Amino acid sequence: MSYDYYTTAIRFIESYRQLEKGTKAEAHNVIINVVKDKYTAGHLCRSWNGRQQDFGDFYLNLSNSIRYLFLKFWGLSHPDGDRYVDLVRQNEIAMLWADVPHCIEWFTELLKFFNNHGIIKQCETGVTLVNLPPDYKCYGNSCNWGNYLLSLQDEGRRTVLNQIAKCYEEHRSKQS
Repeated sequence: MSYDYYTTAIRFIESYRQLEKGTKAEAHNVIINVVKDKYTAGHLCRSWNGRQQDFGDFYLNLSNSIRYLFLKFWGLSHPDGDRYVDLVRQNEIAMLWADVPHCIEWFTELLKFFNNHGIIKQCETGVTLVNLPPDYKCYGNSCNWGNYLLSLQDEGRRTVLNQIAKCYEEHRSKQS
């Protein structure tokens, strides 16, 4: 794996957890800073309000271009992401046929994993977890997974995220 899944995932999780923990006004400020178009920003602020500060639910309902703008805002830019966004800006229909670069797709798949898997000792994907949280915090969502991963020591975080990244890479290779 040449892409730094671990470091980027931790930065992403820390950033979105800060957004989830903040006030609606703070989230609106982030959205307005990320999405410069006033109409789109207003729509996304209303969407955020309706999702009860569940970043995973919010993010997974964004276009890949807007997802990338959040990533860029949080210091997770990548030349492939910039090229993708430029391509879609030049030709909006490209969002239907252009390959989404892994620098965007990784975070989407990470949040899908979080939403689709509870925090249990061994997920059906084979990911093994340690130091499990209490049962009431094991439901699969961005908040619980983010808190769980951030509660682990560096080695534990790295182990779990590398296992998830391996599942992601295997999934990508099957699609190729």
